[in-house]
Amino acid sequence: MATSRRFIIYGAGAMGGVAGAELFTHGNEVLLIARGEHYRVIAESGLRYITPGGETTLPIPAVDDPAKIDFRPDDVVIVAVKSQDTYSVMESLYRVAPQSIAVACLQNGVANEDVVSRFFPNVYAISVSSPAEFLVPGSVVSFASPVCGALRLGRYPHGTDAAAQEIGAALDATRYDAKVFPDVQRWKWAKLLDNLVNVVQALLDPAAGSAISAIGRGQGTGAVLGKRAREEAIRAYEAAGIDYVGLEEFKKGGSAVIAREVHGAERVGASMHQSLTRGLSSLETDYINGEIVRLGHLHGVPTPVNAFYQRISHEAVANRIQPGSISETEFLSRLADFEKAYPAN
Repeated sequence: MATSRRFIIYGAGAMGGVAGAELFTHGNEVLLIARGEHYRVIAESGLRYITPGGETTLPIPAVDDPAKIDFRPDDVVIVAVKSQDTYSVMESLYRVAPQSIAVACLQNGVANEDVVSRFFPNVYAISVSSPAEFLVPGSVVSFASPVCGALRLGRYPHGTDAAAQEIGAALDATRYDAKVFPDVQRWKWAKLLDNLVNVVQALLDPAAGSAISAIGRGQGTGAVLGKRAREEAIRAYEAAGIDYVGLEEFKKGGSAVIAREVHGAERVGASMHQSLTRGLSSLETDYINGEIVRLGHLHGVPTPVNAFYQRISHEAVANRIQPGSISETEFLSRLADFEKAYPAN
């Protein structure tokens, strides 16, 4: 069901590009905010949208700066940038957008909504599970079919309202399975557990079985490393009194999202793997594993595994380490050394 609201996608990469494409193809008014060569290609030729069912080029309007938008009071801005960029894009948005807009965080991590709430009153959280990819300017790939992703959304910090219901209905009318919850942060905290292993999947030699999930899928060293990060995080959650959706409910919520082969596109990995492949200057690990480290510092829970994942991600960016280039032996040896030197809380 299309809505009369306009959707402005701030960050038209993998998550934002797919969301914009789905909303646009299902009759909604959409405007993309992109940057650099990605913006230039979209502005000149449209957004190339590739799915298991084929590909199409969508004439979605785009700008490279929110200052170029004539905002409306009931606009919905879907923020889909990496967490480390949220504050800077909110500063840019705050200068030009009315306070009445709805701002929805289609992002990993749990810190983004708090940042947005410093600027705008109507904030919405969206937990997203969607295998998508952005590596080539002007193109995004959705690897799942027939459901392209599972979205769980609600008003931040809790509750629902008419805007949440309208946004949810518009997204659910696309290829997303979108549902509205009054306790959406429980889903965000559960998704955080699933993201803790992203840096392992990005850096560890694929032969070690690193293409797995922290919620228990997969085998090999990667699965063990994911489990250790998750167990550490759960201890921190318990100490902090954080409620989160359980494993079975979380897995059931994303069960309709089935990754498929896409002709001409090979899935390289999750978002951190893609960031390293594109040579970006930062990763969102500070807001993934770093969130667990922060909770550990606050509540006296040792978090050496997540602290190591955070540290090695910074080294990877600084030294321009390529994805999949760290051997199992080196990774495990360095983790063991890091744990020995980690200070007790």
